[in-house]
Amino acid sequence: GTQGKLLVDDFASQYRHMRSYPREKVLAIHAEDEESLRYFAAHPVGQGHSGTHPPLSALLAVGRALSMAADACRRLHICHITTPQELELIQQARTCGLQVTCEGTPPHLFLTQDDEAVLGPLGKMNPPLRPPVEVEALWQNLPAIDLIATDHAPHTLEEKRSSFPPSGVPGLETMLPLLTTAVSQGRLTWEELVRLTAAGPARLYGLRGKGRLAAGYDADLVLLDPRAEGEIDARLFTKCGWTPFRGWKVKGAVISTYLRGREVFREGEILAQPGYGREVRLSSEGIRPEAD
Repeated sequence: GTQGKLLVDDFASQYRHMRSYPREKVLAIHAEDEESLRYFAAHPVGQGHSGTHPPLSALLAVGRALSMAADACRRLHICHITTPQELELIQQARTCGLQVTCEGTPPHLFLTQDDEAVLGPLGKMNPPLRPPVEVEALWQNLPAIDLIATDHAPHTLEEKRSSFPPSGVPGLETMLPLLTTAVSQGRLTWEELVRLTAAGPARLYGLRGKGRLAAGYDADLVLLDPRAEGEIDARLFTKCGWTPFRGWKVKGAVISTYLRGREVFREGEILAQPGYGREVRLSSEGIRPEAD
């Protein structure tokens, strides 16, 4: 992690943690090499945040993590992939039998380094936004990505516009409209959307009763109108009250949402009462890396 006290940057601690981590669980990591980040902070290799967080830092960390996971025979998940080079390393590890998965995020799929120049600190995130050619390469290699996660970081506008703005952007409420718009544009199929947002996460983490419509599974449903057109604005439920996608035209609107068979959201109104949420249960089968 890059925010808070989550950083483990020395080999001894990383290796001991990898070796002691339960074999049946997945180890999810933020892959950027800290030593190289300290170097590039003093010697940027480009403009904007990407100059201090270049792809090389991600590649170094991914390669290191894959090597240690192979040595320790552990399951590995790489969070927020941003370059096709990282995907290439992951694909090579898979061909060698390593159980490794990865995820993309909406900002890294829908925004580019060019947007960061306009958004300023509101576009600052770790890893940073990449050039358009690398973003397009992620879309071309979408079948190699196991899921899409928001990497939701609801920092306030006051925090983001401060002298030392934190990295990260909100993303919970904008992910689905962006993806349904991609479906309408032919960049994504409905089947791929379900795989990346529901079936994939449930399979990866072994979530009992989640990820599919079948007898014995929780009735978690989202009903939407794929033809509805609208615009993303700042009227969000998240308390930070802003989004880097403000003003974006989208196609596809959520009509209602069901959680465990009960309607919890309808036409802009939250119906669930506080306390309705439950701790997600893990399947006794553990992680299932292959599609059912």
